[in-house]
Amino acid sequence: MFFATLIDEANGSLFLPAISLENLVASDVFVGVVEVESDTACGVLAAESLHDEQGGLVLAIREIFVDEAYQRKGAGRCLIRFLQDVAPTWGVGALICTFLESNKKVSRFLKKTGFYEEKQKDTLYECALSDLSRTTGGKGLTYKPLSKIKGTDWDALVKVAEKRDYAVSVRSSYDPKISTAVFDKEEKPQGALLISEGEDGLFVEAMLPFVENNGSQLSTLLQGACESAMQARPPETKVSVAVHDDLAQELYILDVAKINAKKTDNIVTYTCETTVG
Repeated sequence: MFFATLIDEANGSLFLPAISLENLVASDVFVGVVEVESDTACGVLAAESLHDEQGGLVLAIREIFVDEAYQRKGAGRCLIRFLQDVAPTWGVGALICTFLESNKKVSRFLKKTGFYEEKQKDTLYECALSDLSRTTGGKGLTYKPLSKIKGTDWDALVKVAEKRDYAVSVRSSYDPKISTAVFDKEEKPQGALLISEGEDGLFVEAMLPFVENNGSQLSTLLQGACESAMQARPPETKVSVAVHDDLAQELYILDVAKINAKKTDNIVTYTCETTVG
């Protein structure tokens, strides 16, 4: 038998070490599960609060971990059901999570707990820093690293990201020296490029146009960010970008930058709607 609980400062040390640093930083809701008989912490779930296109609150599940000794015994279902019960009291309209279609184990688990799936293609683009072509920026534009972006400009960036279905995390999730935003003559934000650093190199997590048809500005951002990266990293450092097939503007930018597609996977977004209290 298992019971689940919200994780706070008092019990965090029992559960949070099982969560990856990336998901620990990006998430703001944590649930732990305990096996009753042995009083053993055996699993944890991390989720991020986001808004959908209509402005409604959703929880994006970023990670679910259950100790191998307690898998297939109900610990994972206990985590999900706890979140399904408590989420409506917070005004959350849905729980969502995204995985590769090939992850059949996760697919079966989520379907058993009330989630339905929506499939789409996701293409991974890769290149080395040295392979990026040089691009030219628009006139009268100013480029600033994330470390110099004001809080109000960050808030504007987050709102644009939410409208375009990007899950933008807290600022500390991205490299402040490489992630960049572009501003016009009136200091209004025009676009942004958010980059994080992983074990295999750099990952472009979001290319965000603030205005229509500014692909050239964003391709310049991509080039400028990678030039900054080359100052501290070897030219063979890998740059990766994952793009949904329906985001034509991002595909155009990548074509300008001569980044080649490496592989295409079917990704699945699983959704479980809740009854908002």
